[in-house]
Amino acid sequence: MNPEQRITIVPIELQLPIPETTQDDSVRRAFDFRLDLQTARDRLEDLRRQIDLAENGMLPDLDLIARVRTNDPQLTDGVNFDFSEALYAGGINLSLPLDRINEAVAVRAAQVRYAQGERVYQQTLDDAAVNVRQTLRDIDQAQFSLLLQERNVEIAQNRIASIDAAPDRANARDRTDAVSGLRDAEDARDEAKRNLQVAILNHLNEVGMLR
Repeated sequence: MNPEQRITIVPIELQLPIPETTQDDSVRRAFDFRLDLQTARDRLEDLRRQIDLAENGMLPDLDLIARVRTNDPQLTDGVNFDFSEALYAGGINLSLPLDRINEAVAVRAAQVRYAQGERVYQQTLDDAAVNVRQTLRDIDQAQFSLLLQERNVEIAQNRIASIDAAPDRANARDRTDAVSGLRDAEDARDEAKRNLQVAILNHLNEVGMLR
């Protein structure tokens, strides 16, 4: 860019509205919308299904057996079958769960894994709820800070107005200090606005609504 070229900086400012919600509503939204919590629920459901699969190994096994044998000489042709002299056989094989130690151990192991996964899932929910509530407190704190900084700007503006109203009572240094104080107050106010918008973005991200 040519350093001699004149440019115009267009100010752009986020204007995200303050979320009108309660802590409980925000936590419920986070449980519904956050993809990581949905993944955690799916993992817990997979562990529960593993218990069902392990318990199926403890059930009796029932197998149906059927067999057909034919002496048709034309069988070698592969097209003409005659079952008039065929031999048929069928049966049922029932296996009772009398001694299934390995299967019982598998069921217990699946139950232990599910209990561990349930604790991890509950801890994940608790952490998410704490983070969501913290973002709401950060928004409240940022709002309060912005209110204080706006009042400081008003005080600085009134100080300059009082100097302008009675210039004989103030010297050049007083006016310089007043102008500098106004600039510092405006900078602090703008930083408070920035912090408020960041707090809102953090809240939307924690709730899962940013996407």
